[in-house]
Amino acid sequence: MSLDCNKNIILNLIKQRPDMGKTALMKFVFFLQESFDMDLDYDFNIYTYGPYDGEVLEDLDAVAFEGLADTEFYIADGYSGYKINLTENSKGIVKDLSEEDQEKIDAVINLFGHETATRLELLSTIVYVANRFEKHGWGGGGDTIFGVVKDIKPHFDIATIENAYKELLDKKVIS
Repeated sequence: MSLDCNKNIILNLIKQRPDMGKTALMKFVFFLQESFDMDLDYDFNIYTYGPYDGEVLEDLDAVAFEGLADTEFYIADGYSGYKINLTENSKGIVKDLSEEDQEKIDAVINLFGHETATRLELLSTIVYVANRFEKHGWGGGGDTIFGVVKDIKPHFDIATIENAYKELLDKKVIS
């Protein structure tokens, strides 16, 4: 069985961060593409929980259908979600990555692997907005970006957005 690059990246993320949910997987792939310049060719847009591209979940569904990953739905302590893990069938199928790509996955997991889905929603939305401002040369500084993020995600207060933005700057996830 041969895996395409994106499916192999997804499987390597799952291998490195077992039990993650679908939101975390989506955001990790987003960070790899948008902040770590991994050429994955997804087309992210803002959605309910931040940047989203349905093709990421299609790729996850494909590897699950092929028996390489398991997406287990769970309900616990008033929360529901998914736990994604590799299956026994994935052994020998998941390809090692180049040193450069592995370092990027390591960096994303080290920076964001401990974050909650809600915090990943905020951080990825800030990256999405900041990158669009930079790409289009719209100018404006942090205050402008804070306002746009607040408009998109009104359930976060400005102070929380500002602190997360500064954290992303300090970690050099955005410039």
